[in-house]
Amino acid sequence: MCTYCLQVAAQDFFVDLPKKKDDFTLDFLSIINDAPFRFLHLKGKPVTGIDSMHLRAKMYQAKIVLPAAVSGRVIQDSSLYAEYLFGDFTSMEDAEAGMINLTTRISKVFNRKVLMRNSEVGMGPNTLKQTRIAWSPNSGFFHYNMTVLINRVIHKELYRLELRIDGGKPRYYNRVMRNEPIGSFVLVNSIRNNLSVLQDGYGSGCPAEVPSFDCKGITMRGDTTFVTYMKSGFDDFPNAKTEFDASVTNIRTSLGGEYVYYTIPCKSPQLKCTAFISYDDIERTKRKTILITLVEHPQADQATQQVKKGYALELSFAY
Repeated sequence: MCTYCLQVAAQDFFVDLPKKKDDFTLDFLSIINDAPFRFLHLKGKPVTGIDSMHLRAKMYQAKIVLPAAVSGRVIQDSSLYAEYLFGDFTSMEDAEAGMINLTTRISKVFNRKVLMRNSEVGMGPNTLKQTRIAWSPNSGFFHYNMTVLINRVIHKELYRLELRIDGGKPRYYNRVMRNEPIGSFVLVNSIRNNLSVLQDGYGSGCPAEVPSFDCKGITMRGDTTFVTYMKSGFDDFPNAKTEFDASVTNIRTSLGGEYVYYTIPCKSPQLKCTAFISYDDIERTKRKTILITLVEHPQADQATQQVKKGYALELSFAY
């Protein structure tokens, strides 16, 4: 796994009840809103016995079983998720029809404010098809935390329809909007033209110049390489924050709609942190990431020989 794993304080993940409610909507939202709490209220009594699908997992009864679902459980394996089975089908065509019906039903729960993508990431050996679903409110979306799968039933000519809901708070991604204002054409063009080089660094020095930022070199943290640049000399926080916000805007402009960005909780001396990744990399463990960070950067006053408070921007390309 990538050592560089970002813990993000995303927007609150809570879906309000729509005006039109049915049993499926009420039960589904009770489950999805409990996901950030790791299904604290959904998890029931432990399930005993051996299960051919989850040989080494801890299993618990789900206190809520969705309408039309055959069963519901909370699974604690390498990850935590709620699992709902919607029956076995004798043909792939019937299973796919069931998949369309279920994904449509889930979309209606969110008032169709969802993103769906057919994904091969995380597919098990017996999974034939899966659709990942993300809630997409406002101008961004939460990480894909719902999956509808069609699994082959081992030793039987059957196709099983399944819904999985991941436990934990999903990260919130902001979309890069069109027609972003440009504060620095030089910086925008530099990142845009040199991005592939910056994210695949060569040698021990910085692979390209980034105007107004000084090269700090290449470092390794675990299995992740960082190419870092710094812009220092800010004496007060308001000016540094203004420059940070302008840099974030310029990076958004240089990357365009193929990228998303999100906020990272900071640790001293970091004050503000924003990360950018490609939309196609969202579900990959090893991801190329661009980081812009506002940090406290004490500076020596040559006249008084004292250290005074200062601020700097760090721009890193991680891969």
